[in-house]
Amino acid sequence: MLACALLSLTLSPSGEARAQPPHEREEARRLSDEIVSGARLARTRAAISVRHLVKRQPRLNLLAASEPRWWQVVLSPAIPRLITMLSDGSRLEWVSQTGETEQITSPRQEALLALEALGRPAVDPLIAALDEPKLGPRADEALRLILDDGPGDAKRSSWQAFWNERRTRPLPDERGLWPWVLQALALLALGIAVVVWRQRRAAAR
Repeated sequence: MLACALLSLTLSPSGEARAQPPHEREEARRLSDEIVSGARLARTRAAISVRHLVKRQPRLNLLAASEPRWWQVVLSPAIPRLITMLSDGSRLEWVSQTGETEQITSPRQEALLALEALGRPAVDPLIAALDEPKLGPRADEALRLILDDGPGDAKRSSWQAFWNERRTRPLPDERGLWPWVLQALALLALGIAVVVWRQRRAAAR
């Protein structure tokens, strides 16, 4: 039964293919436009919303998949502006209706988290930004968050060589569950074999 269920899941369309609500696509386009053309506060709030939108998307795949997801495609125009936001460390406070500070952040912090959420489409633009003095260290930080690894230094040439070697490999958030499924099936088969062996041994007594 379990094996049949897993096979059915493998052959069926992924959650990514099944769930693409039109209202979420519209929201993604709106957020991209706000990041590209909005003022500092609007851009920062849109970057926060991008992170939350990405978290809502199905990310569970049996097989590794590096093809761009729909939200990466729609939000890609915002990536250059998000990268420029990495140079803006100005303090922003979210204040409650009672006047109390609820959160302190910056355009830099929210852009960094949004770029991490966007993943693969942000890698090449971030590598290109490494040569810019105001952006280089932050671009290096964002790349290490996305790839969960990196070269021994923050030079553009080092990062380019590092990425060229790994470009075709799945990123941490693109790795499939199939190896874990195979392990589970192996453990299940072993458990069944033990039960059958014990039943036969008991019947032979």
